[in-house]
Amino acid sequence: MAKTLSIIGLEGFPMVKTGDNTAELIVVVARKEKVAIDDLDKTINLFMGRIREWYGLHFPELDRLVEKHETYARLVANLGRRDSLIAESLEKEGLPRTRSEQIAEVAQKSMGADLEDNDLAQIQTMCKEYSLMMIALGGFLQKF
Repeated sequence: MAKTLSIIGLEGFPMVKTGDNTAELIVVVARKEKVAIDDLDKTINLFMGRIREWYGLHFPELDRLVEKHETYARLVANLGRRDSLIAESLEKEGLPRTRSEQIAEVAQKSMGADLEDNDLAQIQTMCKEYSLMMIALGGFLQKF
């Protein structure tokens, strides 16, 4: 029967090597970190899926026009309503001119519903939180 490590937060993780406690701890912590990173990645993707779903009620076409989650979150957080998504504003957010013009044109013709101010504010807050989570995750991954 394999030994297990009984340190707070690491219960149940099997010890790979006996003898050198440092090596055992490193292996166990590395496995724990991998599980944590995978869980965090899944959670962040679910969170962004909800943002796209909720903002999609207002501007459903944006979902297919902007693939990168980071860009989508930045646009919603900084520009808000679809009538604010004009070519000049989109270019200031770093989008190429042709893409900016395309999004601005689609925004004018969108069939999405209007959002209450407090609903939009909540979605924008979620987008800012998403951006902070991505920064934190990036910093965490650089340690490894």
